[in-house]
Amino acid sequence: MATDSILGMLKDIQPPEAAAWWPPAIGWWILLVLLLGLIFVLGRKVLRSWSRYRFRVKTEALATSIFSENADKPRQILVELNQLLKRWLKYLGQTGAQKLTGQEWLKFLIESSGTLTSAEKNGLELLANAHYQADIPDYDSRLLQDWALAWIRLQERRHG
Repeated sequence: MATDSILGMLKDIQPPEAAAWWPPAIGWWILLVLLLGLIFVLGRKVLRSWSRYRFRVKTEALATSIFSENADKPRQILVELNQLLKRWLKYLGQTGAQKLTGQEWLKFLIESSGTLTSAEKNGLELLANAHYQADIPDYDSRLLQDWALAWIRLQERRHG
């Protein structure tokens, strides 16, 4: 055979067809599943944290309203504040604190408050015990309100 006839039998190189974009390879499916799982977990975390933030803001507003609406009723302030603090603890998952009263409740409040001044300790003693007494001694409601708001935030950081 002649060289020209052999070269005439050669055909041009044909490139393969372009790969189709669908369906993607298994690695992309795995990446998609992992990404969706991550989005789901982060979304739940964000929603839970937003819900807890909204509830804390409402709790703080309720604590402030307890002091403003009952300025002339010191016993009512102590009763409602005790109830509010126990409901806040229940929301955070501390169900054992619901049953505490008197000295046990006082001990819990002191231990969960961190560093306290002597005036704040006196206010907590009053908060834990005075609403059971016939006569309520005078107390600094502003100091008790500031402590309550700080305590609510502190419990959220500890248990949130």
